[in-house]
Amino acid sequence: MKLATKIVPIFINVFFAGLFAHAQIVGGSISGLVSDSSGASVSGATVTVRQIETGATRILATNGDGRFYAPSVPVGNYLVTVARDGFETDRQSGISLAIGQSLQLSFVLGVEKVQQQIIVDAVQSSVNTTTQQTSGLINEREVKELPLNC
Repeated sequence: MKLATKIVPIFINVFFAGLFAHAQIVGGSISGLVSDSSGASVSGATVTVRQIETGATRILATNGDGRFYAPSVPVGNYLVTVARDGFETDRQSGISLAIGQSLQLSFVLGVEKVQQQIIVDAVQSSVNTTTQQTSGLINEREVKELPLNC
């Protein structure tokens, strides 16, 4: 009996300590909305959350509504970059995250400017335009087939 009265309180303490340790908050969260200049949501955009001090990076993608969510982000200063093909890249720096803080960010991506380059590589003509001479090689068969002027 004495053994059971000692084990039960130890078991209860260990059980509740595990619950309280699990409930501790060690960081915050960063979430947001990505839209284009017309206000339409941008799905499939790549969101990079980079901690400035450590260089730790988390890469996310926006959902169909243009939203992203990064839970359990360690405390620190962050640079958040959003990129999508066909749009200009947008970034927000100096984002400071504290314990338990939930940051909401908004990004507006402008349409990427189309840059096109045409290169013309011209080869110099082999025709001599400075004289009126014509030249060419005629083989023996062509000479024999020439009409005779009589």
